[in-house]
Amino acid sequence: MSRTIDAPITEPGGPKDTLKPRVYGFSVLVTGFARLFKQPLAFALVIVANAAVQGLLTHWTILTTDTPEFYFSAILSGISLLVCFAFICRLALATVDGKITLAQMARSTTNRAGLFLLWVLAELAAIWVLTVLFFWPGLIFMLVIPFVALAAMDGRRNALGTNFRAIRERFGRYLVTMVFWIVIMLASDVLIGLGSITLSPTVVAVIGWVYKGLVGAWLTCAFAALYRSTTTGAATTTSADATTP
Repeated sequence: MSRTIDAPITEPGGPKDTLKPRVYGFSVLVTGFARLFKQPLAFALVIVANAAVQGLLTHWTILTTDTPEFYFSAILSGISLLVCFAFICRLALATVDGKITLAQMARSTTNRAGLFLLWVLAELAAIWVLTVLFFWPGLIFMLVIPFVALAAMDGRRNALGTNFRAIRERFGRYLVTMVFWIVIMLASDVLIGLGSITLSPTVVAVIGWVYKGLVGAWLTCAFAALYRSTTTGAATTTSADATTP
């Protein structure tokens, strides 16, 4: 089992929001799963809200149609996913830094929404371009940017540089975590595919997005734990909103 996360410690004479790197046990994934239960209601609210939106949009317009309604639904679906992902990244950082209220979560996420949106859209655009050119470069790029969204939500303007510095500091754990990430995501796709055979599209959308949300939150908490265990990710600006339990 992983060790308990220590409370934030300020460096003597340094800024109040500077933390020492956190040390974890043998499993970052176990730590990430345990951290889900630190803010269970907040995670549940965000995940269920997104699943409800996705289910309503699926019920409104079938995903295989080529109509204005389909494209409008796709835009609304993307917006819902971005909002959900932003809140999950904020909550994941909070599971390491300390608990936050829903008001604090909304305020700090809104304050960093521009920076977060810029980096996430840049990630998606780069992955799309690389995948269109050839599948493997897009996949590889996706696998080497696990900390970009977290760094952006952490207020890091050079989120890509922060990402690669964090990987360099914890390269071994990063590789192990990414292997498990791939296995978990492949298993998830199989399970959702089996469910779509017998259930209606709306039900599959709701159940599938709740499941994806839970798995995504778990993995994001794991990567947040790994990110905070590095010197690069230790100094935080989001912890000012958090209260140490």
